[in-house]
Amino acid sequence: MGALSKRSVARSKEAHFSAQHSAVSPDWGTPHVLKRFAACVLRPAAMGEAIDLDYASSAYWQKWWPDPKDRPGAFLDGSKGRDVLVEADRHNACPRRGSGFLNAPGLGGGEMVQLCWELLEKDHREQKLGSGFYQGFSVEQFGSLQNVGERNPLTASEEDLITTIVPSRRAHYILHPLQLIEITKKKLKRRERKSVQWQKEQRLIEKLENRKDDAPVDGGAPSHLSFSTILWHRSRAVRNQQMKVARAFLEEQQADPKSLLFKFEAIGPLGL
Repeated sequence: MGALSKRSVARSKEAHFSAQHSAVSPDWGTPHVLKRFAACVLRPAAMGEAIDLDYASSAYWQKWWPDPKDRPGAFLDGSKGRDVLVEADRHNACPRRGSGFLNAPGLGGGEMVQLCWELLEKDHREQKLGSGFYQGFSVEQFGSLQNVGERNPLTASEEDLITTIVPSRRAHYILHPLQLIEITKKKLKRRERKSVQWQKEQRLIEKLENRKDDAPVDGGAPSHLSFSTILWHRSRAVRNQQMKVARAFLEEQQADPKSLLFKFEAIGPLGL
């Protein structure tokens, strides 16, 4: 495809909402270990420090990257002129995209996830993006993502330049404290008052309300596994360096039994 499909462009117009801070869906932040993995893998391809463009984020999440050196050079937050679905906005935000990170907003019943994969794959295929890191919230997305773009996270031959990492454990995503309070209050309404679970959640709300900062908090793990898909750089030299640091990072995580990446499945090449 030379551009997003007409269907996608039409959706872009009706999906012109903030990529984050939506009342429709909680703003689930990427676990810190996966952010560090993304920065590590993308750094050899970056025009800047590590990540040139965060395709769908907000000022809040930019503030809370685990290492300031890994913080993206630019980001799109869904506001006017900064819409991830608009190619001109992506170009204006970062004309030279050596590396890009994308944790797709879970909006539109999964529609936004499909659109985000489609445009990231397109940017990479058309060499408007050197290398990308796509964070998938659920492995259940594998089926729907096979219907968009020319490649999908399960495309795994050498020439496809794609590798997907699937941790054997469920990832704990993070939330703004106020969002966790809102979610927990909704749960409380379904509990028997004064029950053990009700009291536990009430204490959590009180703890969160007494926090002195707005740092992200553990929002718990969904009932499914997540995945991380790497779109490798076309330059063999850059790609080899990316794979080298990716292997080193994963080996380091395998030495830590508590790590999300202690055990994982790699679909596609890792240069082993």
